[in-house]
Amino acid sequence: AYEISACLVGSEMYIRDRFLTAGLVYSAKDLKSTCNLPVLGTLASAAARKAVKLDAKLNKLEGRPDGSRDDETVRLIAATIASRAPKADRILVTGDLPAEQLSALTTQLQAADTLRSRKLTCAESVLVSSTAVLEVNAADAVVLVADCSCSRYSSVNDQKEQIARLGKTVLGCVVYE
Repeated sequence: AYEISACLVGSEMYIRDRFLTAGLVYSAKDLKSTCNLPVLGTLASAAARKAVKLDAKLNKLEGRPDGSRDDETVRLIAATIASRAPKADRILVTGDLPAEQLSALTTQLQAADTLRSRKLTCAESVLVSSTAVLEVNAADAVVLVADCSCSRYSSVNDQKEQIARLGKTVLGCVVYE
C-alpha cells in the first residue's frame, strides 16, 4: 500500500510517496501516536543533512530538521530528561541504530550542563543484545532512539514493551528525521 502526500513548492506541485507496508518510522509525530511514546526531541538524520534542492524544500515544508538547530535541540533533550527523571543517576540511551550513532548522541547528551553529573551509557536494542538487557536493569531511566531511515514502528514498540517487562519505564524517544 502507498500513502501519497502532495506538497506545493513555489508554483509547482510535487508528490512524495512512501511504503506503508515497510513500517519504517516516518516522523516523530507518527511515532508518538503509533507507539504512544513521548518525543523528547527531533534531530536531523544523515539524509536530511545532505538534502538539497527539492528534497530540502520538501523536508522544510514537512517541518523536518535540517541540522542547523541540533546543538540547541540536544540541550533541550538533556534538560527534558533531567526534569523528567531528577533522581536518575544512570541513564541508558538505546535503540536499533548503529552503535556509533547511539554513542555520538550519548556523548552529546552527557556534555550538556543538565546531565554532566549523571552517568549516561548506550547499548544496542534490548531485542538483540544481552548486554542491553543488563544495562536496562542497571539504569534508573531509559531513553529510546529511533531513526526514520532504519527504525520500524514494530521494533520501537517491542523495545518499549521489553523494557517495561524488565521493570523500567521509557522516559521518551529521540527521533532522527
